[in-house]
Amino acid sequence: MGFFMAKTHALTHSTVVPAAEAENMHKTYENTVLRDVQLAYVFTKCYEESEKGASLKSDEAYMAEVQFLKSAYRGEQAENRALCHGDLHPGSWMVNDTTGEAKVIDPEFCVYGPPGLDVGSLLSGMVLAGIYHKYSKTDGAVELISQRILQIWESYTTTMKGNGISDESITRIGEDAVGFACCEVARTALGFAGDRVWLKFEDPAVADAAEQTALSVAKNAMLGRKGPGVAIFATELGGL
Repeated sequence: MGFFMAKTHALTHSTVVPAAEAENMHKTYENTVLRDVQLAYVFTKCYEESEKGASLKSDEAYMAEVQFLKSAYRGEQAENRALCHGDLHPGSWMVNDTTGEAKVIDPEFCVYGPPGLDVGSLLSGMVLAGIYHKYSKTDGAVELISQRILQIWESYTTTMKGNGISDESITRIGEDAVGFACCEVARTALGFAGDRVWLKFEDPAVADAAEQTALSVAKNAMLGRKGPGVAIFATELGGL
């Protein structure tokens, strides 16, 4: 998955394609209708309409980062855009456990926007899975998920560098990826991610604890991502 994302992003990144081609892709993949859905549910409604979201909504530093990512998702940062799947949560990719072959489906949210969007969407599912397994008390699962997060990022960065993307761009993508992942983790914990089951438990007390942990991870990683980048998730999960 790291290789897939990196090849797609590297070959279409706004720092390597001609400016006219980048602008054409921005218009071609504007995808206004579904983009507006994401803008509402990922970046807005979960904070405005959930009582549990009040603590995040009142945190000016956190919400400033959300607004920055919202702007990036709208494609307003022309220097850091690439062709993105747009909704690369675990329901959009499948892996054959025997062969290791991966398949990606459901590209209807495709946009020409920040590549960190795809990386963050994928990682959000892994972070949520780590929290779920923490409260399910699955031996070794959290550690394994942390390792996989770092492996995916290593594959991504190696492929991006091999295709001419600068270290500066990759660092920015990693920081954005954490931010976008945090938005997905937060909206899931706040109940605005549809029927996703990662934080659903029969015991209400366990479910509440898992949700609060998810919100804490989202806030800590969002505000601490500059510098550590994707590695901050291994730190946060390791501290559960």
